[in-house]
Amino acid sequence: MPRPPMPEQTDVLIVGAGPGGLAAGKRLVDAAPGRRIMLIDTRTRIGSPLRCGELTYDSLFEVMGYRPRPRWVRWVLKKSNRMLVLDRPRMEYEMSRILERRGVRVCEQTSLVALDEFRDDGRWATLTTPAGPHRVHARLVIAADGVSSQTARLAGLATRLKPDQLCSCLAVRLTDARLREPDDTHYEFLPELAPFYSWIIPSGPRAANVGLGIPSTRGEGLEPLLDRLIRASDWIDGGSVTERIVGAYPSVSPLREPFADGLLVVGGAGRFVDAVTGEGIRQAAITGRAAAELALDLGDGPYRAADLASYTERIAAIAVPLDERARGVKRALAARPKSAAPEATGARPEAGHGARPAARRTPGAPSPKAVLTDLCTGCTGCVPICPPVAIHVVPSGIEVDAETCTGCGLCVKDCAFLGVEFADADAAPGTPTHPQAALAPDRAQPRPSPAPFPLLGRSR
Repeated sequence: MPRPPMPEQTDVLIVGAGPGGLAAGKRLVDAAPGRRIMLIDTRTRIGSPLRCGELTYDSLFEVMGYRPRPRWVRWVLKKSNRMLVLDRPRMEYEMSRILERRGVRVCEQTSLVALDEFRDDGRWATLTTPAGPHRVHARLVIAADGVSSQTARLAGLATRLKPDQLCSCLAVRLTDARLREPDDTHYEFLPELAPFYSWIIPSGPRAANVGLGIPSTRGEGLEPLLDRLIRASDWIDGGSVTERIVGAYPSVSPLREPFADGLLVVGGAGRFVDAVTGEGIRQAAITGRAAAELALDLGDGPYRAADLASYTERIAAIAVPLDERARGVKRALAARPKSAAPEATGARPEAGHGARPAARRTPGAPSPKAVLTDLCTGCTGCVPICPPVAIHVVPSGIEVDAETCTGCGLCVKDCAFLGVEFADADAAPGTPTHPQAALAPDRAQPRPSPAPFPLLGRSR
């Protein structure tokens, strides 16, 4: 049965189907079943690709308002206060289907690329969809699109982050590994990672998420550094890599005013993330639920900034501690000697898909910048894997922010279509150096699965 056409009017437009957006949607449909709600997500399938360690507290489902399903949990860490290791791809996809059955219009492969000025009855939003551009009027927009959010920025909030305000993360999922303690997590705060850390999060008796975080300005050293740390670890031995997980989180304080006329900002989009550990699932759920409850309290609006200002009071219990943690990270980064930055050791692994290896660098030389080529299909696969969040969907297509790009090379190596290349950092500093590819539906192609991450195919 064909789906009805996309609506031109909605009461609440939720941008992003992560924990924050899903919690907001569930609270709204539970309390106001007749309210028109639209949930959009840029990914081909909600829940994928994964960008975190999936570790959270057992109260998460209560906060989000969903009855827990056993299949949503990979593992329970009995020696870590019974914390849960989620199967986020499955959980988030199935939660979105629950909302859809409750009347929420759920749209995948859909991005918000423009917001009109607010009027008393809301805002017009411009979306890109598989069928082409679409305009929808929303009384309230909830920005839940994570650290790569551009929704709040389009609404006028100063949300752009510099590379040194982000922690880049790289992790791998290992199976058939020998774990020293499968019921407990293990963290190492090593000098070369300071103030960040490496982690081993078991997700089964012989499986684990193993990764590290370092300042985004040093993103080019992630792969060999992770390989070296795992090889030296006494907590895990052997195993096969089945998945590579790339992400980033803000290492700065939450937004002081995570709201604007007709807009509430939740989760990573509002920087509600622990700046030390990167924990953000629970915070996203709490802020998403708080945003929905404020919307319910205000009825049909109008949702002016002055009316939404109480949102900061509702979330102060988590925002204030997060601010203190971020200030500590800022002090630690400022005191960190330059020589403590981790250096890549050993040869860089070969790229998958036959793509080009990352460019070699001369010490002290400017970082090369990623630019799009004429082979770009507009599939947006590079958008969620960019650690410094330098790749965005815009009305004209895909855009690489040259100021934010650190030249880590993950997009260059991951693109199956050779749609991303390196350009000389001095070619056009601070500006895009290549025409942007249009998101033409007839150019779109199915995106293949990434090649296995070329690390750790061994047993010590």
